Amino acid sequence: MTRIAVAPLACAAAVLMSACAAGQAPPSVAQAQDAITAAQGQGASTYALPELQAATDRLNAAQQAVNDNRTEEADRMAKEAKVDAELAMAKTKAAKATQALAGNAPPAPAAAPLPQVTPLP
Repeated sequence: MTRIAVAPLACAAAVLMSACAAGQAPPSVAQAQDAITAAQGQGASTYALPELQAATDRLNAAQQAVNDNRTEEADRMAKEAKVDAELAMAKTKAAKATQALAGNAPPAPAAAPLPQVTPLP
């Protein structure tokens, strides 16, 4: 009699556990968010706005897919968002380097003077 009562409880617990796990975001969502934050911190909104916007749009789509329990789609969209953010970061770095070469960047801080060397006798 105990075996019969335990089986339905085990099935109910398994169903509840699978329902709770269905809405979990894949790790790629957090990775994409980190990449977007890093790109924003580097100034991508100034130098690579279309790529940054694409990354943000894809991340929003990934988060909606998580909410709709479409985990595989969420993972794919988050990975695409991360690539877009990385592209925005690369374009930002390239634009800053181009400006620095053209002399449009703020000057770098002056280096400390070299210590005087005493000549050997």
